[in-house]
Amino acid sequence: MTRRTKRKTPEGYRYCNSCRQVLATSQFGWSSKARNKLRHDCKNCRNLHKWVLRRVKSEREQLLVAQKHCCAICGIHNDISRLGVDHNHKTQAIRGLLCHDCNTGLAAFEDDSDLLTTAVIYLLARENE
Repeated sequence: MTRRTKRKTPEGYRYCNSCRQVLATSQFGWSSKARNKLRHDCKNCRNLHKWVLRRVKSEREQLLVAQKHCCAICGIHNDISRLGVDHNHKTQAIRGLLCHDCNTGLAAFEDDSDLLTTAVIYLLARENE
């Protein structure tokens, strides 16, 4: 059983927090911060994350210019709030640059457009209260 997920895993296996699969411990790298401890994400997920970060570094400047150094949702300027890269967690596709508040707002709704639409309808219905 892993501490974070409370999932029972067979001996010699571990749960990957990124891809949410139970894999053999040979699929996990060692954590450099703690001796004899395995990472919480498998080697494939870690390599994918590194690839995304390299791609983000090369595309970030182009996105800043395209968005005029402003958040894609609220329009706050990069000087006021540092813009983070918003991406689809399933496909890893980069969607744009968002301020911290907008990015965490989307994350709270788990990128579910139906849920966001329902939230907008809720806010519009109670706008005059």
